[in-house]
Amino acid sequence: MDDKDLDSLLEPKKPVKELVDAKALLPAVEQELDSFDAFFSSPIAQGGAGNEPLVRSERAILRTYLIARLTERFPSILEL
Repeated sequence: MDDKDLDSLLEPKKPVKELVDAKALLPAVEQELDSFDAFFSSPIAQGGAGNEPLVRSERAILRTYLIARLTERFPSILEL
């Protein structure tokens, strides 16, 4: 994939949503990360994924992705 293809992939298909209420968005994302981490690190016998808890860098990657998706700044592969 060359740079031109990457640029077209990252162009929003709709006008970009503004972070109208960051005070509401950020806590919601953190709550979702906590829920995912609980599932991710719970034993398989309890319905979880049986992994180690997320580390800071993994949480940061997921947080960045969730905020970008919720504000339509990053396209979904399903929309391509």
